[in-house]
Amino acid sequence: MNKPKTEIEEIFFTDLKHNKPFNFDLCPSPQFNQALSKELGVSNLSKLRLKGTLSAFSQNGWLLKGHLGATVVQTCVISLEPVNTRIEASVTRKFLPTIDSTIETVGNLEDIELNQDETVEILGKGVNLRELLKEALLLELPFYPKAEGATLKTLTFSGVGVKTMSDQDARPFAGLAVLKDKFRK
Repeated sequence: MNKPKTEIEEIFFTDLKHNKPFNFDLCPSPQFNQALSKELGVSNLSKLRLKGTLSAFSQNGWLLKGHLGATVVQTCVISLEPVNTRIEASVTRKFLPTIDSTIETVGNLEDIELNQDETVEILGKGVNLRELLKEALLLELPFYPKAEGATLKTLTFSGVGVKTMSDQDARPFAGLAVLKDKFRK
């Protein structure tokens, strides 16, 4: 196997050999990490790395198998404290030159609907590793990061003389349970 390329950010399929896998290892600069953390709305991003192999797949397609690693600091949705998350995830993409059974054409080639395999992409000129890294990281980020031990307290607000509504009152079928009990008696 060839030695992983660390400076390469974009891989062009025409530069690859079908009989030899291409290894890559992208470790972005701290400046890129800082810009990406702002773009994604996270407090900090470090130890970001996308490492993997691009090899021939199907007749004229390519298969990218990789591993994403990152340490992310986000703000807790409850306490606003920093939450550290270590992300370790597999990344797989299949770049295919023609529409196969997993993709339906909707209008033109720019409007496609993926049916089952979300790893399938239409074969273009190449793979932009930075864009792939951003996409993979965004898919793995916790939507609602929560600090350990953080709990949401219940607060109720109402006007003077108005009974406060509880979560139990907001249940749409709570009244039916009362009626059901009434008819049983």
